[in-house]
Amino acid sequence: MGKILYLTTSLTILLFILGCKDKDSIQEQSIPKDELASIVYMVIGDVTVTDETGKKVTIQPKLTRLYSNHTIQTFDNSSMDILLYDGTIVRIYKKTTLEISNVLDTQLAQSNSKIKMASGKIFVKTNKLTKNRRIDVQTSNSVAGVRGTEFQVIDGDNESKILVGEGSVEGSNISGTSSYVIEPGQKMEVREDEAELMDMSEEEKDDFQKESQSVASIVEDGRKEIQGILDQFQEEKGKILETIEIQKQQNKELIEEQKSKNQELIRESKERTKSAKKEVEEKSKSELDKIKSGSQSEMDRIKSGSNN
Repeated sequence: MGKILYLTTSLTILLFILGCKDKDSIQEQSIPKDELASIVYMVIGDVTVTDETGKKVTIQPKLTRLYSNHTIQTFDNSSMDILLYDGTIVRIYKKTTLEISNVLDTQLAQSNSKIKMASGKIFVKTNKLTKNRRIDVQTSNSVAGVRGTEFQVIDGDNESKILVGEGSVEGSNISGTSSYVIEPGQKMEVREDEAELMDMSEEEKDDFQKESQSVASIVEDGRKEIQGILDQFQEEKGKILETIEIQKQQNKELIEEQKSKNQELIRESKERTKSAKKEVEEKSKSELDKIKSGSQSEMDRIKSGSNN
């Protein structure tokens, strides 16, 4: 029983050590080890960024990095441009609240970006997405899986719109009961979980074109700066992947080491049990022999007395 308790304690300690190593790693980086940053590229007006505790994050264009535990909120006459690590530009308009996460899935060798909107309006301009790259946008009542290069999402009171300028976007209501592939010049509107696909109005097309040109001009003007940021992202991605692999190897070695120790403890326990069993058997046999010898002596004494 003592050995079983010892083995259980050893395994518990091992798991605690592994947990502590992961925790220390997260605290050191201040981010999940499998997550890439987005970066604040441009800010106009009053914009607030808060972390998971509700504490305000200081905003410095081209320096401040954002993670999935950060909430972005714009107010009247304000906007923010976010640069994802693959060069995608996300323009956040006034009166918008959202979160953006960029996570590496090392098992599937792909990277996923998710934009969760509580309300407001965004314009997204992406590079050509590879098969291992995915961007999802979720509003209060709609979901968009992005394959397109330019699209806009508007989320209001029980109503969402997804408008596409280039490429295509897979859109659906939040329950997933209605879905469409939205092509250039089309939009999907969702009202109270009812989705409908239709053409964009001429006014919507004109507004979309203006926003597209505005974002494109920013990308063009800041191409060198953006490329520098993207190079940093690639370096960061490489370090994250390297850290994950090192951690996996260290965990594997710790587990193998503990397995070896546990096997040795089991072997020693079996040997001791075997030895103890043998000792008990020998002691029992000795005591039995004594009892038999004593019984025989008593019988001999009784017989001798009878004969007399």
